[in-house]
Amino acid sequence: MQYKPNSQWRRTIISRKDHREVGNEAYGFYGGIRKLHREEEVSIWKQHWPKQVLEVGVV
Repeated sequence: MQYKPNSQWRRTIISRKDHREVGNEAYGFYGGIRKLHREEEVSIWKQHWPKQVLEVGVV
């Protein structure tokens, strides 16, 4: 499962004809969603994730 059941991104409907990025800096953006079908695809995406949670600091 790509997103938790209560995630706002899991409930997002995408129109292929009228599509643009949606979101904000607090929750992130999506530019398109594709289901990952094989464990190999999942492991490739996990390599791009940070090793630890990034802290958002106030300047």
